[in-house]
Amino acid sequence: ESIPGNKTTETVLRGNLSSSTKTAEYHEIATSHPLLDGAVPATGASLLNSLDWVTTPFQAGDSIEMSGTDVDGNAISTSLSVDGTTTVDDLLSSLSSSFPGTTASIDTDGFLRLVADESGAVPMIVNLANGSTNVGQLDVVSNPLFIENAGEDGNIIRGGIEVFDNRGEGHVVGLAFEPQADGTWNMLATMDSAEGDILTSEINGISFNSDGSFAGIQGSATGELEFQFVGQVDPQVVTISFGTPGSLNGLKSISGESSIATEQDGFPPGTLNSVSVDGNGIIDGLATNGRRIPLAQLAIASFRNPAGLENRGDGTLQVTRSSGDVQIGSAQSGGRGTIRSGQLEQSNVDIAAEFTRLIIAQRGFSANARTITVANEMLQELTQILR
Repeated sequence: ESIPGNKTTETVLRGNLSSSTKTAEYHEIATSHPLLDGAVPATGASLLNSLDWVTTPFQAGDSIEMSGTDVDGNAISTSLSVDGTTTVDDLLSSLSSSFPGTTASIDTDGFLRLVADESGAVPMIVNLANGSTNVGQLDVVSNPLFIENAGEDGNIIRGGIEVFDNRGEGHVVGLAFEPQADGTWNMLATMDSAEGDILTSEINGISFNSDGSFAGIQGSATGELEFQFVGQVDPQVVTISFGTPGSLNGLKSISGESSIATEQDGFPPGTLNSVSVDGNGIIDGLATNGRRIPLAQLAIASFRNPAGLENRGDGTLQVTRSSGDVQIGSAQSGGRGTIRSGQLEQSNVDIAAEFTRLIIAQRGFSANARTITVANEMLQELTQILR
C-alpha cells in the first residue's frame, strides 16, 4: 500500500550558537574632529555657517561635492546646494540619500558619522569637497572624513534542513547564522535555484538572554521562510521554531562548540513494509519512509462471569445467562487487560484436540523410526550373505 508524502509546515531548531563566535562589525565613517557650534558640540539644527568647520560662510550658489563608493562598490558623485540657511540635518539627509544603505547622524559629542545599515565588510568610501565656484569654504583638510571602523564579517555557523513540498519531494535548504554587532544573530536560507526560489529567505534579530536562553526575534521578523518550488502553483510557508522564550530547550547561545540540529514535520512518500500491534491493540503500519501509521484497533470482549461461558469446542465459547452479556471495548480499559503481539492466546486453544494431535504425530514418528531400523537390519543381513 502506498503512503503519500506530507509537506513541511514547521521546522524546530535545536543546538548552540556559540557565544564566543566572532561578531560582525559595522562599517563606519566619521569626521576626524567634532563639529562645534561656538564652544559647544553642534546638533542637527545647527547652521553650517555657524560651525567652526566652515572657514568662509556659504552663500547662495555654493555647493558641497560628495564622492566615493557606496556599500555595494558603486561609484558615487553628487552635490548638495548650500547657502546661509543650510543646516547640519540638510547635510546628513543628503549623505544618507547619496550613499544608499547607510545612515548619517551627528552624535552628542559633535562627530558626524555615516554608518552602513548592515554589518560586514563593505567598500564604502566618502569624500567631501567644496564646489569649484564656491565663495564659502568647508575645512575638509584639517577635519576630513575617515574610516573609523572597517566593517568585518562575523564567523558564520552553518546548518541545513530538508523541506518537503506538497508532493512529498525533498529540497535541501542551507541555513547560515551570523552574529551581529548588537548581540543578535541573523539567519539566511539558501537553496539550489534549479529547485525554485526562496521568497522570504532571512530571519534577522534572533536574540538571546544573558543566560544563553532564547529570548525572541526582534523587529518585524515573523520567523517564517517562504518558498516557491518548481512545479508548485502556490508558495509554501514554513514556520521556524527556535524554542520557548526563556528556555534552553531549543536554540541557545552559550560558550562551547556550535551545533545545529533540526526536526521538521514533513516526509516523503513510502510503501507499507510491516505491521505491529501494541498493548492497546492498535495495529500500526511501518512504511519505508519511516512513518508509523495507525491502521486499525483490535477489540476485546469481556464478561461479568467468564467462567459461565459454554465451551462449544474448537476454541469457541457460547454466551450464557450465567456469563452475562458481552462487553466490547479496547485493551487496558474496563479490566480487559493488555494485548501482547506474537503470543499464543491460551483461551483459543482446544487442549484435548491439540494433545491428541501430538500423540498421533509422536506415534507416526515412532513408526517411521521402526521402519528405518528394520530396513537397516535387512541391509546388514544382505551384506553378510554376499560375503
